[in-house]
Amino acid sequence: MYEKFQISEISPERQAPGLRLALRDLDETQFRTQVDALREAENAELPAHTRLWGLFHEGNLAGAVLVQIQPGRSAMVWPPRIIDGQPRQAAAQLLEAGLRALGQADLGIAQALLPTDAGGDADMIRAAGFRHVSDLLYLVCPAHGFPDVQPSSMLQFSPIGADHERRFAALVEATYEGTLDCPAVNGLRSMEDVLQGYRATGKYDPAWWLVVHRQGEAIGCLIVSDYPQYDTCELIYMGLVPAARRQGFGAAITGQAMWLAATARRQRLVVAVDAANTPAVKMYAAAGFQAWDRKSVFLRVM
Repeated sequence: MYEKFQISEISPERQAPGLRLALRDLDETQFRTQVDALREAENAELPAHTRLWGLFHEGNLAGAVLVQIQPGRSAMVWPPRIIDGQPRQAAAQLLEAGLRALGQADLGIAQALLPTDAGGDADMIRAAGFRHVSDLLYLVCPAHGFPDVQPSSMLQFSPIGADHERRFAALVEATYEGTLDCPAVNGLRSMEDVLQGYRATGKYDPAWWLVVHRQGEAIGCLIVSDYPQYDTCELIYMGLVPAARRQGFGAAITGQAMWLAATARRQRLVVAVDAANTPAVKMYAAAGFQAWDRKSVFLRVM
């Protein structure tokens, strides 16, 4: 449609300006953090599972879009960015090129995180086959809010063993039943894919993948990951089977996650929670977490 434009993958020698354009909405600190997370080694080229596509006008870079294949048959898509004065339709074509590249991989879902579910980016993402499924609140608890001693409760926590991973997967799946946390996503990927994605988040430590017991019965799970380079731990997932909910156990499990972060001497514990999950939001607030960001989640089944 736009003969004067060419769309192609950005070559390694042009990746630096391409990344600057694709991630231009981030401040310098956020940009450096994001690029470090994308690259597998300092100053290295982007790895093969991270693709950067460019819109070129007379040989000059006029737009860029970033797509990343992630473990667990999923992908992350950033909304395309074009230089001022270029037609909006060119950005849509650029996004289509990035999605076509993803289409060659064995993926279950692609997702995009936007500051809001309205506006030009949201309209473009929707036109490309994505739908808004939830809003995520990003919460943080600083180290001064961590417990000084391991919290006591009627719950017990035991790490999974290598021979119990299948049993753990079944337990995690049981905690998804009737969940209020991003229910629209449930069932779109296999539990094996979901857990693979969890393992790839931060520094995987099976000692921090915990089965929650009450009186010898497994009633829930807790998964915490570590980011030593950022002095941060993340509560990746916690869940209870339906029969164990609304009994205050969520607060006890959160306390255990805070204790793990304290033992690692990290400066903060972060968690993302569905903004519509009112009980969880209130529980985290009571535990000392504060909101620091909010994103709208858009999903496309591949």
